[in-house]
Amino acid sequence: TSPKFLEDVTVIQECLSNLFNQKALVGMPKISQFFGILIYMYFRDHAPPHFHAKYGDFEGMIGLDPIRLIEGDLPPRVLGLAIEWATMYSKELNNAWKAASKGESIPKVPPLA
Repeated sequence: TSPKFLEDVTVIQECLSNLFNQKALVGMPKISQFFGILIYMYFRDHAPPHFHAKYGDFEGMIGLDPIRLIEGDLPPRVLGLAIEWATMYSKELNNAWKAASKGESIPKVPPLA
């Protein structure tokens, strides 16, 4: 590989990183967004079924059954809103998880209003 090729790859990686708020979220589509909380779900992610919530610099992984914080650190109010939303859309989230597990298109889930 040429130095120019490696330089081009580095520039592309930096652009993607900046585009996705300093995180490479490729393969992790945003399925919902409300009150500044971004909700993502990976394709073919590990068990147990869960989604990822991001709020500013805070991130958390929230399980679907039971609905609870598995890992991460979210402000209490944000965690409460994410859990309220997950409870309200439990069926849709489980369907999204099944699609994601198969590598299929992940349906959007309505936001908390």
